[in-house]
Amino acid sequence: MKLLLAVDSVDSAELVAGTVASRPWVPGTRARVLTVIDHAHIPVDLVNETGGQMRLIRPEMQQRASRVTARAVELLRQAGVEAEEEVGDGDARVVIVDRAREWGADLVYVRSHVYRDISRWMMGSVAREVLRSAPCSVGVIRAAADGGAATPAPAGMRILLATDGSEYSRAAARSVSERLWPDETEVKVLGVVNPNERSIYAVAQVMVTQEGEAEGSQGMVGETVKVVGDAGLRVAGETAVGDAKTLIVERAKEWGAHLVVVGSHGRRGSERLLLGSVSEFVANQAYCSTEVIRPQRA
Repeated sequence: MKLLLAVDSVDSAELVAGTVASRPWVPGTRARVLTVIDHAHIPVDLVNETGGQMRLIRPEMQQRASRVTARAVELLRQAGVEAEEEVGDGDARVVIVDRAREWGADLVYVRSHVYRDISRWMMGSVAREVLRSAPCSVGVIRAAADGGAATPAPAGMRILLATDGSEYSRAAARSVSERLWPDETEVKVLGVVNPNERSIYAVAQVMVTQEGEAEGSQGMVGETVKVVGDAGLRVAGETAVGDAKTLIVERAKEWGAHLVVVGSHGRRGSERLLLGSVSEFVANQAYCSTEVIRPQRA
């Protein structure tokens, strides 16, 4: 498995790499830590220190970037994850996506809200663009300082896995079932059906009535529970009818989830604007970290 970690400060390096390092990974997993230097956005403190002289600014930004990637790589290697570092130049929103595509990453991890340091990241524009454009699954890491959930204990995570019965939700279920997780990890499968947006949550077996919606949802929950349970994880299911975006965020907070996993329908252009994106909303609004899973490339 290939993991691309995008970081831009020591704080984000410790959060993102620390989160990844705290989880077990299948043998052969490799990680690449990427820091992108954007010379169009120079940190104010560096401008003041150098008097705005580019001949001094450029090498200092390079050194800062190297320190950031080195710290993240150190944390990963301490956890037994094979890791390498890379420093890129340009617009982070573009460079991260390009590197993920070129390297064939399976998962890209970014921080939800990033302190300004080497580049000017915000949920940020960078995390949002990576979420929309990356060719693979994306993990958005949220710290307690960003309003996130407390870091899970070494033994046990709470994972909320949302499903709408689609092929994208099945891909998310497979992603959870095929990976390693800390001992005592619990998974809650939340089946969501929005009767007002059936074009988004198409579940063939669901009837038009709300009662029928609930029955059909229970069926897809049972299917997902079996997939996750067969992997040896502790799992339970729940059905909800209503607006999927708010239901997922609310249930995650009520249950105290450490991670929300959702499938991405991968819509683009006008369809995205008209229908919106449940996965993007959850990644932006969930109080804990989120993983948006895209089906594996052929």
